[in-house]
Amino acid sequence: MSQDEDMPTPSLDPAFELEVDHGAEWGIGDLATGGQRWVRQLASGRLSGRGLAAGLETGTETWLSRRDGVSVVEMALVIQTAHGGPIRMTGTGVSGLNRLGALRLNVVFEVAEGSPHDWLATRVFIAERRDGETHLSIFEVL
Repeated sequence: MSQDEDMPTPSLDPAFELEVDHGAEWGIGDLATGGQRWVRQLASGRLSGRGLAAGLETGTETWLSRRDGVSVVEMALVIQTAHGGPIRMTGTGVSGLNRLGALRLNVVFEVAEGSPHDWLATRVFIAERRDGETHLSIFEVL
């Protein structure tokens, strides 16, 4: 099989680090549909890299621990830049470990048109948090 010239093999370029402090946690409990759900508040944090520095305004990290041992993770947050206004960042992914452990997410940024950071909305990103760490390393997929 030959490589399509229009679709080069992807590579990863380090883009940002997201440091977060987790706040309150709510256990929804055993779900009628199976598994367990937790919601953790993102109490404070900072996104930095690629000429962007922004503080966390609000956010949550939601875990669904399935019966098969896989956890489905959803993250949604709003960061505020000094110049360019608020940015919404969402991520979805999975973790094979416990709900406080390692995870990988696909990441999407929503930015106002005309913002100096509107380029974020036209790129593909993934993020990784290693087990026992509190920060996410975010990479642009090239």
